[in-house]
Amino acid sequence: MDAALQDRRRIVVAIAVFVACPLYVLCGLTHVCMGGHMEHPPYPVLDYAIDASWVLLFVVSSVFCWKSNLHFRKTVFICVVLLLVSRMALGSGGGGLFALELPLLLVLFFAAVRSLFGRARDWRTAPPAEKKVHRARILRFWAIAAAVLVGGGFLVWAGIHIYRLARQAAAPRVQVSTVPFADDIVLEPGDACVFVLPNGKSVAVWCARNTGILSSFRGTGIDLGYGEKPFEHLKWEEIRLPEGGTTYGEYLSYIRSGGVLDGGGITPSEYILYVDPYRISLKEKDLNDRNLPITVSVRLATDKERRHGRAEREYYMQALSSANPKERLEAVLELGQLVSLGSIHAGDPVEIANAIRPLLKDPDPEVRKEALVRLHVMGDDEALLEMLTPRPPDEYLKPNWAWTIAGWADKASERVPKQVLSYFQTDDPALHEFALAFFSCYKIPYPAAQPYVERNLDSPSPAVRAAAASAIRFTCDPRQAAKLIYKALGDTSQPVLLEALRDASYFNDSVPIDRIIRLLGHESPEVRLGATRALDCCRDPAAIGPLLAATHDADPQVRASAAVSLGRIGEPKAYPRLMALLEDDSPQVRQSAINGLRWLGNKDAVPAILRLRDQDPDEHVRAMARRTVRELSGQ
Repeated sequence: MDAALQDRRRIVVAIAVFVACPLYVLCGLTHVCMGGHMEHPPYPVLDYAIDASWVLLFVVSSVFCWKSNLHFRKTVFICVVLLLVSRMALGSGGGGLFALELPLLLVLFFAAVRSLFGRARDWRTAPPAEKKVHRARILRFWAIAAAVLVGGGFLVWAGIHIYRLARQAAAPRVQVSTVPFADDIVLEPGDACVFVLPNGKSVAVWCARNTGILSSFRGTGIDLGYGEKPFEHLKWEEIRLPEGGTTYGEYLSYIRSGGVLDGGGITPSEYILYVDPYRISLKEKDLNDRNLPITVSVRLATDKERRHGRAEREYYMQALSSANPKERLEAVLELGQLVSLGSIHAGDPVEIANAIRPLLKDPDPEVRKEALVRLHVMGDDEALLEMLTPRPPDEYLKPNWAWTIAGWADKASERVPKQVLSYFQTDDPALHEFALAFFSCYKIPYPAAQPYVERNLDSPSPAVRAAAASAIRFTCDPRQAAKLIYKALGDTSQPVLLEALRDASYFNDSVPIDRIIRLLGHESPEVRLGATRALDCCRDPAAIGPLLAATHDADPQVRASAAVSLGRIGEPKAYPRLMALLEDDSPQVRQSAINGLRWLGNKDAVPAILRLRDQDPDEHVRAMARRTVRELSGQ
């Protein structure tokens, strides 16, 4: 092969390695967590560019090194392949392979430096004797390098171990002779303290310095550590999951974690530990970068706190049969949380659901309520059916519970709505009201309920008629719905009228407005307000006169709503009255008058609105004035 071509390739490989090595290091520092190289994308575009650059340069160097006169061609190739596998396939072992990657980078860098200043000899053309000497020299070099690496690693490990033992021996020990116990201590970075409990077991706490991303995440440069011995973190037991994979459970220690009451890295946190029979609290008092003040308190754990996570499930499963309603209530709550929080000790959730379901008929109303809530959270639609059969318990026989159950019911199944529909076959007004409230929030058209809605609009009970009016929109076809709403608008009961007025706004092209206009003179301000809003949605010019009259109503909410409705209908005749309402005593009315003028779109109103923008004492009025001026005049 041409020597000049080999020289050019040697220079290309050396430069590629020179550039790729620092980019490789920068990649490792950027993705310091390294839980798999691309564990937390998306990254900034620059990160992707850096990664693509060093990968491409390493691939180029591994290909061209074989056809060049580079020093240590085989070594360069092996090092490049190992670095690519370590980073791209193994994610640098979560940072654990950095110690292997660094020597490989140094070898690559050394080969690149040497190749820049001279070509390697082509040993393929050398005499056999020289080849043998060269091979022995290479083997000796690698043997010495391996020995240095292993020996150096051992010395580093031994040094760290000895240093840790020395620091552990130097940590002060505090004897906890009686409980309850509390003590305030201040730990500097690198300090530790050991608390010896009355049962002879000990808990060590120490202060460690955070660096890099940990410091940013915690919001402070120091952190609290705990374990059996200073500076030795507790190890978790590894648990194989039934569906495959693994997770981590309790500590492999006499110390049991009670979790962290986390301040989120901004406010102090409290760490709870259990060492049977004691509860230990490690509470940070202040977050700063200088030291770590904490309060260590010890007390006897309660019976519940002493219960190990593995025993919780069986304990609470048995407590479901307790004669004490408080114990049954606690069992339902705890078992539901085990399932909903995905506890590794929850076991089969179907078994737990089957055990809780009979409590839907529990004599205690609180137990029944908690059982229903927990079974719903667990996704158990059978619980709703069981609770609704043959009729709901009295505490659930209310519209708000009917709305809740309608939201919970599985919309892919008709079992729950069919059961609710059967309540119309009874003579119980309470069941009728419950069923109507259910269908008013079921959110899926259910035509089978329409005849019962029509029938219950004539019920002697005002509450049932109001529930029927609220169910019209979701149970009846649009043409029939408009007729039924019009019928409800002629009712004498205020709750019925309010429900009908709300529904009228959804059928503004079909419901005649004469009854709505008549309600503008109703004795109830709430009904008059509903009527102005319904006319807003109807947008019928025939409503202009009655709405103009409503702007003189004694109730400011009615005047305000009428002003907006006049503007939205867009009738120019409303302009003088809306201008007059800019002087109303009520800020709400002035704000709505401006809004009505905004909808009307008449630019002649801008000077008057500008005055309110600059001088009105109410901020909401000024804000609406600013918006309206901006839209009408572009100022």
